[in-house]
Amino acid sequence: MAPKPRTLRLFDDLDAARTQKAVVALTGAGVSDILLLEDGRKTQILKALAAYAEQRGMQTVHYSQGWGVEYIMARGASDQKGEAPGRRLMNTDEQFAALIDHLRNSEAATLVILDWVDILLQDAGSVSDAQAVIIQRLAALPGDGLFRNHRHLMVMLVRNGQLNRRLSEFPGVVSVTLPIPDEEERHIAINQMVADPHNTLRLDPTFSPERAIRSSGGLYLDDLTRLRDLSATTPITEQLLVERKNAAIRRQGGDTLMVHDTAGYGPDRIAGMHGLKLALTDMESAGVRQPRILLAGPAGCGKSTAHRFVANHRGEPAVELDHVRERWVGASEERMDQAWQTVEALSPVCLFLDECEAELGRRSSTGGDESRTDSSLRSKMFNHLGDTGTQNNGSVIAATNRIDLMDEAAVDRFTVVPVIHPVGDECVEIMSIQAARSNRRLDFDSVKKAMAGAGTMSGRQLVRLLDRAAVHAGRRGSTVIEGADVANALAESMYRLSAGEVFQAMLAIRHTSFTPYLPWNAAAARGQERRWPDYMDGLVNPDGSLWLDQLDAKLDELVKAGAR
Repeated sequence: MAPKPRTLRLFDDLDAARTQKAVVALTGAGVSDILLLEDGRKTQILKALAAYAEQRGMQTVHYSQGWGVEYIMARGASDQKGEAPGRRLMNTDEQFAALIDHLRNSEAATLVILDWVDILLQDAGSVSDAQAVIIQRLAALPGDGLFRNHRHLMVMLVRNGQLNRRLSEFPGVVSVTLPIPDEEERHIAINQMVADPHNTLRLDPTFSPERAIRSSGGLYLDDLTRLRDLSATTPITEQLLVERKNAAIRRQGGDTLMVHDTAGYGPDRIAGMHGLKLALTDMESAGVRQPRILLAGPAGCGKSTAHRFVANHRGEPAVELDHVRERWVGASEERMDQAWQTVEALSPVCLFLDECEAELGRRSSTGGDESRTDSSLRSKMFNHLGDTGTQNNGSVIAATNRIDLMDEAAVDRFTVVPVIHPVGDECVEIMSIQAARSNRRLDFDSVKKAMAGAGTMSGRQLVRLLDRAAVHAGRRGSTVIEGADVANALAESMYRLSAGEVFQAMLAIRHTSFTPYLPWNAAAARGQERRWPDYMDGLVNPDGSLWLDQLDAKLDELVKAGAR
């Protein structure tokens, strides 16, 4: 069964509050949010509330600080405005008191919208006498027999800020949050705007309506309307829409989430990563809309870059958990919930869990406050991730250097793809891409010859090598990095691959979910040469399969030698 449009869910919540004879605090509506009614028509929040009242034979009174009791809308006349009790009074508290007294003696069921409550009753340390009168009156409403018996309903509309603490703590006050539009509602709204001949939402030719519908998760319909107005001069691109979502993520997630820029991380700007690229292609062909991939391998080989590539590829904001842990008991769990609630509300996003062994590590057998916090965070992470096949939070890209330290239950929730040291032309491609990003020029062919005899390096070390080669090019007075510059940098380099890096790379290879995602097999599947790092010599068969016994023996040998 298809979910109800959020206007109908809102109406259900209001019906429940009316049955309970409660006062409603309505949040999540924004300043001028647009909703869809059941028949697909777009309307604003005030008119949606008036439509609710009209369907139930109620009058509507709208009250705001700037205009006082602005109008009464009677049944069957949603746009009819007129005088209301207290309209001509000057003082805010007198206006409100007159309105409530009128409704206590009126048998005509009325929906009272108290607008901009976050401005009218600011959540500050002290309140004015007028505010105190209004708060006292609101607090008394749930227990006021005359008001309750006439089946009136008071809705406090919270636009931008927070409900005053004094009100939120009163019995009889219930909080209702207007949900963010779901995909079906966005489908209706975007298709209507694209097809509107007079006020058209113009999308860039590379940005299909279907992609816009999926990528716009987390945006309100008035956000989409503003984009439509902007498109009158500039067609809307996927990048612009993602930027709008990034702003919403920063606003809602605070410092619990970090938003990364994905510009410049398209497929032509990412070298290698054949296993990841193949995994994404396979998942998309299988209809997996929200992949969960665990990137395993040593530091400096591109796991963070891979996250941005996936986000760019899927048209999703690149978001990373940040500043979740706190000193105080329970604070870390609250911040974890805040981060995930933002991710879920703004789905689809591409969430990055870096060094995920910290939150998804093996269960501890020791006691103490720290282990209880770790256990609680791990439990929350499992709950938010869901089980295998769960698709509710967008893409999740996790990364670890030490997959052996992760809880097996966590690893089982992901497809494991190794990200290890580049080989062959991938090394020169990494240097070429980095040179372009830093506004340098690189002679690809001569650099390729210079790198032919170089040892295995991480992507990070290749970037450092490029920087050093640029020094030699500068000494020659040239803006072009040539093979001789790279050869000089190689001769000066004291970098050697450590046993720990080899150990971490082999661990990633050993835990790969499917053999096609081994780097050399994925490269062959994508029409590239099947090559592997030299430390895998003797451990890989000519057909790309692994000698698992020899690999396990090599891992044991490295552990005994102290590699970790």
